[in-house]
Amino acid sequence: MTGVTILDLKDYRHLVKEIRTIDEELEWIYFPVASPNGKTSGSRGSEPSDPTARAVRKAARLRERRARLQAKVEAIDQWLVELEDHQLAAICRARYVLGRSWAEVSLEVCGSDNLSTARMIVVRHFGSA
Repeated sequence: MTGVTILDLKDYRHLVKEIRTIDEELEWIYFPVASPNGKTSGSRGSEPSDPTARAVRKAARLRERRARLQAKVEAIDQWLVELEDHQLAAICRARYVLGRSWAEVSLEVCGSDNLSTARMIVVRHFGSA
């Protein structure tokens, strides 16, 4: 990801949250809830099935998705590290990585009590915020 877009930045926190939920789901797959008789709970369908094979396939799909999401997060992180405009980098970190409001970012990074100050710097760089 050479050029990060505003949409990539807006999606950053959601990417991180999805990675966390995938990790949690993988943990559930590897440590299934056991029923009182000691057997893991499964479906009661009429067709015989292999819950282990289903779990392995699902875990593989989740790991693939997690890897794609992690690659996006790392690309955005790398872009922020390499960004030459330090004010823009600080604004993007505060707003999109840390989730602060535009008013907080404007005051903290730009020293302005006008909430549009930081947003306008982003708009000038990307074309929209």
